[in-house]
Amino acid sequence: MRRRCFLTRRWNGPPHERLVGGGGLQWAVAAHHQSLACTHVRVSLRSDGAMKNLNARAWLALAVLALVMGLLLFVPAGTVHYWQACVYWSIFTGASGLTTLYLVRRDPALLERRMSGGPMAEKQPAQKVIMLGTSIGFIALLVVPALDHRFGWSAVPLGGVVAGDVLVATGFI
Repeated sequence: MRRRCFLTRRWNGPPHERLVGGGGLQWAVAAHHQSLACTHVRVSLRSDGAMKNLNARAWLALAVLALVMGLLLFVPAGTVHYWQACVYWSIFTGASGLTTLYLVRRDPALLERRMSGGPMAEKQPAQKVIMLGTSIGFIALLVVPALDHRFGWSAVPLGGVVAGDVLVATGFI
C-alpha cells in the first residue's frame, strides 16, 4: 500500500524520516512506514521570510483576538473587577497561545489555512451565513455574561463557574 509523503524544511526526527536535498536546501521526506513509496508528495517552497511573516501574522492575530475579547468582556461589564471574566479570558487566551505555538512549530500549513477564517473567507453563500451566525454567537457569548454581571441578572454558584471553565479548557485539548 502506498503512503502519502510530504516535504518540509524541518526535520523533527521521527524514525521514518530521511533527509534529502541539494543546492544547499535540505528537505525532510516523511512516510508513515519505512517504505518511501509515496502516492502524493507535497512540497513547500516557502522562504524563511514568508514563514517569519506567517508567524508574525499569527501572533498579531492572537494579540488582537485577546484585546477584542477583553473589550467585549470588560466594557459591557463596566468594570475590570470581574474575576469570572479574568479566568475565562486567561484560559481562552492561554490555550489559544499554546495552540498557535504548536501550529507554528509543527504545522505551518494548517496555521496558514486557519488564519483565513470567518464569514468573508467562505466561498459558498450558505457557509457565509453559517460563519456569520457563529461569529455573532461568539460575540454574544462574551457580551451577554458581561451584561449579566453588570446588571446582576443572575447569580451563578462558584461550582458552576469552575465547571464552565474546566469545560472551556477541556475543549482546547
